[in-house]
Amino acid sequence: MLNDARLKQLCEGDEDIYRAFHALGLFLDPARIKQKTEEFIEQSNSEEKGSSKPVETARPTYRIIMRIALARGLPELLRKYAEREDHFFQGKLYWPFIDKAGKATEIAKKFYQASPS
Repeated sequence: MLNDARLKQLCEGDEDIYRAFHALGLFLDPARIKQKTEEFIEQSNSEEKGSSKPVETARPTYRIIMRIALARGLPELLRKYAEREDHFFQGKLYWPFIDKAGKATEIAKKFYQASPS
């Protein structure tokens, strides 16, 4: 189970980034994700092009990619797919992942180091 108190502590009072983490969620055991990041990127590109409603089709894949980026420490990938999500959804929910991608990946790294697998 996601240790919410631990995540909040790691966010060090940054409520915006905490809310973004809380809304997105983290993989419970990122080591179990065997697919390559590129596979999910190709899938999202295909979903965007092959649908008349790319928001509804590609959005779940964007979220998976953001979780992978957090788990694998890839701030630029996190920023890119948070921007895509924001472009379509325009809810500003994941804006902290755009503005503070490096900080977010560091928080996730600490979270996973402290979490039992």
